[in-house]
Amino acid sequence: MGKMVKGIIGGDEFLTEVLVRGLTVNGPADAYCISHCSEQLGSRLVSKCGVHYFKNFADIIPNSAILFLTFEPEEATALLPRIADKLCEWTLIVSVVHGLKLDTLEYFFPHSEIVRLVVNPSIVSGKGLGAYALGKNASTDAHSMAEIVLKDCGDIIAVKDEQELEEISNYLVANTYLSYVVIQTMIKRSEE
Repeated sequence: MGKMVKGIIGGDEFLTEVLVRGLTVNGPADAYCISHCSEQLGSRLVSKCGVHYFKNFADIIPNSAILFLTFEPEEATALLPRIADKLCEWTLIVSVVHGLKLDTLEYFFPHSEIVRLVVNPSIVSGKGLGAYALGKNASTDAHSMAEIVLKDCGDIIAVKDEQELEEISNYLVANTYLSYVVIQTMIKRSEE
C-alpha cells in the first residue's frame, strides 16, 4: 500500500506545530501536507519535519485520506463550508480545534467519519497524552485509523463521549507538559 496523504489545515500556529511534530516524530513525515499557516511556520516544518507545505489549503483537501483541522476556533464559520465544498466523502476528519463540537462537524461533513481529538504539548516528543471521541458516523475502520495515526503522538485513549473528552481537555489545559513529566518520572522511578 502506498503512503496515505494526510492533510493538515493549520491556523493555530502553536497547535499546528505541536501536532505536526507529534505525528512525524515516528511516522512517515513525507505523507503529511500542511496549509493555512504562516509561510514561516510552513518553512520551518518542511525543514524540521519533512512535510510538504501548500499555500492554498484547497489543494490538499481532495487528496487527503485523513484531514486534520488545527485552525483557530473563530475561523470555523469561514473555513468549514470551504473545506466541505472540496472534501471527498471517504476522508476521515480529525479535529483538534478547541471547542469545535462533534455535532458542528457532523453538520458540515454529514457523510464523513469524524474524530475529535485533544492533546497536550508533549506529543512533540512522541510521548504525549491525549484522548479522542468518535462522531456518530465513525466506523470501526475510523477508530482503527485514528489509533494507527495517533500512536506516533504517544498515549492516546478513546473515550465514550464528548463530555469525557471535555473533562480531559480541561485537565490537559490546566496540567500540560509539567504534570505529564512529573507523572512519567514517578512511573519510571516506581518501575526501577
